[in-house]
Amino acid sequence: YALDKNPDTRIGLALPWKDYPSDYDDATEYRNGSDQAYDSWNNLALNLSSDYPGADMFTFHHGEIAYELRDMFEAGELDVDIEKLTGAKDTSIFTDYKGHAGQIMIDTGTLVWLHAVHGVDPMTVPEYTQWEVDIRQIAKDSIDG
Repeated sequence: YALDKNPDTRIGLALPWKDYPSDYDDATEYRNGSDQAYDSWNNLALNLSSDYPGADMFTFHHGEIAYELRDMFEAGELDVDIEKLTGAKDTSIFTDYKGHAGQIMIDTGTLVWLHAVHGVDPMTVPEYTQWEVDIRQIAKDSIDG
């Protein structure tokens, strides 16, 4: 429908993070399988591209932010900003058992989306002063990885 109404429509497929992050013992276990899932995600985009030739189809691994932030949290690299893995939106990576994003993940993910959709380099965005850690660098590393 979208392509019929506007042939210049870009279709982006953002791979999310896994649900229920507290069900995993640590960041490594939580991340396991995400690279293989992203390979499958890219294959899905290729299949859709063949179904809709000429469509601008792109993918990005939005979920990488959750894995990276959890890894940093467990390594003590977010101690100034984040108090708990799951809890209050402003001081946790996740807000609930399901794995909804806390504010640090929302802000970092926004930078990933800006790059994916508009090509904005996260390092050119003004620094987020509410975070001690430079979330622009986390987003950039995720994009480059």
